[in-house]
Amino acid sequence: MSELAEIEAIKQLKYKYFRCLDSKNWDEMAECFTADARSWYDGGKYSFDGAEAIMKFLRDSLSDPDIISLHHGHHPEISLTGRGAAKGIWYLEDRLY
Repeated sequence: MSELAEIEAIKQLKYKYFRCLDSKNWDEMAECFTADARSWYDGGKYSFDGAEAIMKFLRDSLSDPDIISLHHGHHPEISLTGRGAAKGIWYLEDRLY
């Protein structure tokens, strides 16, 4: 895969993450993570190792039907850092009601 195609695939994955998060589509969202995924939220206040732990946190935090979230990621800066590895930064605007 070319570098541009790899970067586009990363963008598509991030957009899927936002869409599934805001639509609370937990089964499809789980497809966004590898089993050994690592994630942190709120500047590292909450951090999780493994897809199961990440998904548990997201479900527990946002499953209430009265919670509405809107996540918008803009201007991705993505660098391929090695075989199967990349680093990315998105400008994030999120609202939680």
